[in-house]
Amino acid sequence: MYYVYGLMGYGLNSKQSPPEIKVRYYKEGKAKWLRNLITMMERQSLIRLWSSFFYISTLFWMQVHSHSEYLIGLGSYDITGPAADVNMMGYADMAQVASGIHFRLRARTFIVSEPQGKRVVFVNIDACMASQIVTLKVIERLKARYGDLYTEKNVAISGIHTHAGPGGYLQYVVYIVTSLGFVRQSFDALVDGIENSIIQAHENLRPGSIFLNNGELLDAGVNRSPSAYLNNPSEERGEYKYDTDKEMTLLKFVDDQWGPVGSFNWFATHGTSMSRTNSLISGDNKGAAARLMEDWFEQREELVSDEIPRRVSSIIGNHQDSRKLASEELLEIASYFESQPGRPATRVSSAARRVRSALRKADKPGFVSAFCQTNCGDVSPNVLGAFCLDTGLRCDFNHSTCGGRNELCYGRGPGYPDEFESTRVIGERQFKKALDLFSKASEELQGKVDYRQVYVDFSQLNVTLSKKDGSSEVVRTCPAAMGFAFAAGTTDGPGAFDFTQGDDKGNPFWRMVRNFLKTPHKKQMDCHYPKPILLDTGEMTKPYAWAPSILSLQILRIGKLFILSVPGEFTTMAGRRLRDAVKTQLKRSGDKELSGEIHVVIAGLANGYSQYVTTFEEYQVQRYEGASTLFGPHTLSGYIQEFKKLSKSLVLGRNVQPGPQPPNLLDKQVSFLTPVVMDTATGGDSFGDVISDVPKNLSVKRGSDQVTVVFQSACPRNDLMTEGTFALVERLEREDKTWTPVYDDDDLCLRFKWSRHKKFSSRSQATIEWRIPESASPGVYRITHFGAAKKLFGSYFAEEHDRKTRAGLDYESSFGKMRPNDTILKLQRTTPYYKRNRAHVCSFFIRGECTRGEECPYRHEMPETGELSQQNIKDRYYGVNDPVAMKLLGKAGEMGTLESPDDQSIKTLYVGGLNSRILEQDLRDQFYAYGEIESIRILADKACAFVTYTAREGAEKAAQELSNRLVVNGQRLKLMWGRPQAPRPDQDGSNQQGGVAHSGLLPRAVISQQHNQPPPMQQYYMHPPPPNQDKPYYPSMDPQRMGAVISTQEAGGSSTENNGGSSSSYMMPPHQPYPPAPYGYMPSPYQQQYPGPMHHHYAPPPAAYQSYPQQPGPGSKPAPSPSAVSAPPPDSAPAGSSAPSGSSQQPPTASTTTDSSQ
Repeated sequence: MYYVYGLMGYGLNSKQSPPEIKVRYYKEGKAKWLRNLITMMERQSLIRLWSSFFYISTLFWMQVHSHSEYLIGLGSYDITGPAADVNMMGYADMAQVASGIHFRLRARTFIVSEPQGKRVVFVNIDACMASQIVTLKVIERLKARYGDLYTEKNVAISGIHTHAGPGGYLQYVVYIVTSLGFVRQSFDALVDGIENSIIQAHENLRPGSIFLNNGELLDAGVNRSPSAYLNNPSEERGEYKYDTDKEMTLLKFVDDQWGPVGSFNWFATHGTSMSRTNSLISGDNKGAAARLMEDWFEQREELVSDEIPRRVSSIIGNHQDSRKLASEELLEIASYFESQPGRPATRVSSAARRVRSALRKADKPGFVSAFCQTNCGDVSPNVLGAFCLDTGLRCDFNHSTCGGRNELCYGRGPGYPDEFESTRVIGERQFKKALDLFSKASEELQGKVDYRQVYVDFSQLNVTLSKKDGSSEVVRTCPAAMGFAFAAGTTDGPGAFDFTQGDDKGNPFWRMVRNFLKTPHKKQMDCHYPKPILLDTGEMTKPYAWAPSILSLQILRIGKLFILSVPGEFTTMAGRRLRDAVKTQLKRSGDKELSGEIHVVIAGLANGYSQYVTTFEEYQVQRYEGASTLFGPHTLSGYIQEFKKLSKSLVLGRNVQPGPQPPNLLDKQVSFLTPVVMDTATGGDSFGDVISDVPKNLSVKRGSDQVTVVFQSACPRNDLMTEGTFALVERLEREDKTWTPVYDDDDLCLRFKWSRHKKFSSRSQATIEWRIPESASPGVYRITHFGAAKKLFGSYFAEEHDRKTRAGLDYESSFGKMRPNDTILKLQRTTPYYKRNRAHVCSFFIRGECTRGEECPYRHEMPETGELSQQNIKDRYYGVNDPVAMKLLGKAGEMGTLESPDDQSIKTLYVGGLNSRILEQDLRDQFYAYGEIESIRILADKACAFVTYTAREGAEKAAQELSNRLVVNGQRLKLMWGRPQAPRPDQDGSNQQGGVAHSGLLPRAVISQQHNQPPPMQQYYMHPPPPNQDKPYYPSMDPQRMGAVISTQEAGGSSTENNGGSSSSYMMPPHQPYPPAPYGYMPSPYQQQYPGPMHHHYAPPPAAYQSYPQQPGPGSKPAPSPSAVSAPPPDSAPAGSSAPSGSSQQPPTASTTTDSSQ
């Protein structure tokens, strides 16, 4: 991970012209991060128990004492997705590929529940449309988390229809052709974001009230297909004042304690203010309106026409004295931060800049505002009309062409020719209207919360039509097909070639091209008449289905408000007919709660996508919308018929049959999108270096000027920076000389642009443009760029640096070592988002048996796909039919053990990967079962240890049993054979064991049995035992149990004479289950430094030490007291072994020559 700062200082006030800009660049060092989560399980369980009790008690008390009818909860989460290389969804233009961010996309959710009854969930996503496969996956996750609390029946997911979001997340072929197939990152970003927004809303459920208001907004949309609208009956058109729906319906959510917490509104206008030439991810006009509304509420200031409200400023507070600061003083302060570029940063460091998340971590949740889509099928935000690019004249009225060609006819927004300004203006108009409705909302919703949902097969739906004479006629919908006018596009985004809107005949050449794919049969053509079929998508099934046939229809009820979730784009008149039909059906029910005014809104592009729905009359004209009505001329009649059934069942309390289940094609998806292979920097540059500087003598003005910095960058697909940012502007605070975030890539004034040097180049650059707003305070600013670079055949640099940070390896900078920040640690996201490279799910964690904790290389979460996702909860908990566990066990069984070296003198094993928590006692507990341990030596500075057995058999058994599976205190350790060590010059072979660092747990006489010779004189210094201290006991302390042969003479306690002096042996007790008091006490290694000072093995000690009597075992003779002798040297190496490559051991008297590790 890298990041770069550009410092800009300017002093601005109403009476002074802007001074020169000074620029400094600062590369911050790596922030040290240490996360310590050592909490006892009993304490966690107790906390969870008390937390649950407190939450339930508080909620119950609030419900008893609250006069509110509902529980309300709102949530919001980032769904931006990949900001590079991915085709955008909406215009179906393969040349429109994402290369940066205008502002971020979000999923916004509200949940409304009766305290003891049903609940409904509505999710508004800043995406082109909802996806059937995304909806199915979200519901699957919610069921795994909450059971049947949230299902496809009461959860609605609706898209705002922005044409500037990443594509590739729908499951049908026709919608992912331009994105080169399925894009997993886009899909995962949506699923994760929607799920997290629902989780937030669920956790925020509290007693509250809902108020409704509606009003007209006249200047945010025009009809882009007026000739088709005019084909509707004149009597019907006469009932309405406009040829588009101008009414905005708004819900205001008010928490009983916190007051207003959110608003959702529905208004019809397309998300096409950003044209098909745009390559920056954007929520278009509705996303901009939501951004303005949320910022306004957080700042709580009067809206000024030339000022954009700032949510970030609510984090840092208002600095009223900032205008008094001298720019020279701030520039001098800024100069202290200048340093050399090229310092890498960690993922943790980038998480520090997640300024949006900081607000949502407060006790009170952030204000959530959503601008939802409704029947926008023929409504364009390009309110100035459609004009020809070549002549400047208006386009042809009936066909929207210029000289017979559609490519030159474009609609113009209010900010023409600046599409960003058009987006802001249309968004601001919706925002201002919503603000007006929000402040005046007074009609409180009261009554039932209910829902109905059904799946309907629209490819063969029988529809009963009523005639004016009272008779009826049964007609049928058709398998999906697209007409020729579909390829002509609209005035918001014209098509190509010679296609035109209003074409009901077709073209012989394109018919021939069509027949190469699929030739529609006569029944299909007659069913769709007068539509000439260009793509017979409903009957194309290779490699899988090209278009949907089974659609989800849904009604959500909150008192007198009914939300109709439809998986398509209804035109103005089609939406009016559907709403009127449902209202009529509801009023006929006789429900007393529905007396008075009933509010019915259409949530467009919800739970799936099936393109357009027009009236029968509009369909005859065959403009773009009619040609894109998939299921034929009676599609709208089918919707009206099914929604009347749903509304009747809803009011009468009847259940409905679920209908045929839609297919889940996730496993069949293919992708031809090239993955990120590697990132490289130019020449000798580093990631994050500045390529293009800000001119030093540039003067800037607020509200008009722009600052641009270009950085050496890497592909944004490496890390999506979810809930984070690729770009940040910070201001230097005078008092504490700290940097405060003020703008990020979710702001309308800051744009992040990314590009490659060439089409398939691994080198890239990031351009950050900051349009200085009127609200910017004078001061010193710096621009930061965040990113993650990928190695060839390796992991991301960010992950590598993160590992180094965890190991305590800090990067230095002129600012010194970075210190951890508690707030940053709470905001961080350490798991990689690119899930294709994620580790497998830990099956032992699922059973609750994983002992590795945070160090486990596998994921500690419930599986979502594959075989494990098909298990039920019981199987997951108990590990029944666990394919992952079986796979791991199979791999473990195939792993070979360590091959024993030929040198039989090697009895030492090397243990690598130790940490400070592993003590000698822990290693003894692990290794004692395989044989008699002669010594254990830990080298803390090398993070390794050497375990030496008295017999070769013990070492071989330990190597065979523990190879590839040695885990101590939850830490996986590396096990290898030690290497042979050259003999010491002052010792012969018979004397080498004397130099071993012995722990004193066994008498040397036992070890000498292996050599069939009298034991050499070995003397040990025995400390007297501390009072009231138990001696650790191991089975290996009994040599007979471990297989050693003890002679009768030694068992009797005889002594052996040699020319070096006398050495007294003491008797070993026979095996007993619970040994008596120590017969030869030695303290634990970790309790006392041992052995003592070194003395020559045959020289007398400098002073005598008092001995203490030994307690013999049953039936044995008393053992003589041990003599006071010298201890082996503390730095002596194990006999016949040394550290493997990369480590070394040095005896105190001679250097050691080592061979290669075996």
